[in-house]
Amino acid sequence: MNNMVSLLKPDVDVVIQGADQIRLDRWNIKLTAAGKPVEVIKILNIDVQEYYENHYSEIRTIDIAMGLGQYTNILYPGREEIVVNLQCIEAMLADLVDSGVISGYRDDEFYTGVLEVTGNEVLEDSYRTLIDTSSLDISSLKLVRLQLTNKTDEQIRLIQVGGSYRNTDIATVLKTIITNAVKSLDLEANYIPKGIELVEPDNTTLYDQIIIPDGTKLVDLPGYLQKHYGVYSNGLAHYLRNGIWHIFPTYDITRGGSAEYSLQVSIVPRQLYPELGRTYRKFGSSTLIISNGERHILENAIPKLANEGNGVKFFNTNFLLQDNTVKESPNKVVSNAAEQVNEYVAFENSNGINNLPVREMGLTANTYLVKSEISMRTGSYIMLEWRYSDPDLAIPGAIAKIRYEDNGSIKEFEGVLVSAAHSIQLYGYGVTAMNYTTQSFITFFVQRDLDLERINDELLLG
Repeated sequence: MNNMVSLLKPDVDVVIQGADQIRLDRWNIKLTAAGKPVEVIKILNIDVQEYYENHYSEIRTIDIAMGLGQYTNILYPGREEIVVNLQCIEAMLADLVDSGVISGYRDDEFYTGVLEVTGNEVLEDSYRTLIDTSSLDISSLKLVRLQLTNKTDEQIRLIQVGGSYRNTDIATVLKTIITNAVKSLDLEANYIPKGIELVEPDNTTLYDQIIIPDGTKLVDLPGYLQKHYGVYSNGLAHYLRNGIWHIFPTYDITRGGSAEYSLQVSIVPRQLYPELGRTYRKFGSSTLIISNGERHILENAIPKLANEGNGVKFFNTNFLLQDNTVKESPNKVVSNAAEQVNEYVAFENSNGINNLPVREMGLTANTYLVKSEISMRTGSYIMLEWRYSDPDLAIPGAIAKIRYEDNGSIKEFEGVLVSAAHSIQLYGYGVTAMNYTTQSFITFFVQRDLDLERINDELLLG
């Protein structure tokens, strides 16, 4: 790289021109245990794990500091009924909210908390219960971790659905059932899911009847339809975030032109940009992200290809209903196996030899499911660090154009966002620190034939 200037410097400049300051947030917490308020000294950390491939909602934990008396005499005895209210607003607006100039927080969410403990702490130190709360608070601090489930997720996981739907298609059934089901939630209006972001299914068949067994959990509905009817040919993910139910093909990186929201991620060398105050800028329905931190590559496809093949053979039961399923000879009727066995090649091997094992799951007419089962083998994963991030802009299933430089030129490839991990931490040190920043790792599924090992600092610097 000539004169140690990144070819992606224009992307960095565009982001900095939008805002060159670090994004700072102010987080507040209100905590009760069995209806009694618990005084919290400080939020230390909030971790949010989002795995779109196999979870429908976030996994959130929070680390807090409180006086030992608050823990011993209030939180621990009331641990079966912990309610947490988390509020967040940009730090620059916090004083305006506190003074009443403006009202409302960007985030204002209620959670049920589960206390992480080992053993019975109060019985092990039973002498502490004999000391009043104030004296214990003065004597020592207690660091506490809570697992949090928001009230919307808590109720949605209990909803069951079922019924028979005639003369309809998969998309209509999904939208109808989910829309009607969330109306039964016993929540304030601002906590009820607002809508569905559905990538149109590959399966557009108009069915005479689609049957959903009574007692099917709402959160299992997309998976049930994928298994029994087929929705997408490249996997299925569904994820509830910020009131929107996102349903999309997990491993389809080809839908960039039709995507309503997209990301552009520019990977720049850490040596040239060790610290950037602002790392993203939103432009309408797209967001530009500068990744100047760690990156990790998982070549998931290679072992799967070696062990499981680059395609599959399966017996298509649709042919059982067709006239060409059997053929007659003078004294017997035999199966026309060549017409019944389908082969699906996800991609051609470089050596020209295809490994197509017979599908272990048996007979099926659901070609969407069969193709989805091997779609993960067609790609790899890349995890990128996003410093000073805004998690709200990492939309589940977003199509991304990822750019990097190699040997004096800019290269790019596409991927789909399949997971995100966010760590919300104090900015600064000591009891006077009030604001927080967010560091994220965002993971994309990308095509398998990329030379991903080229994306490291040594090669980026050339």
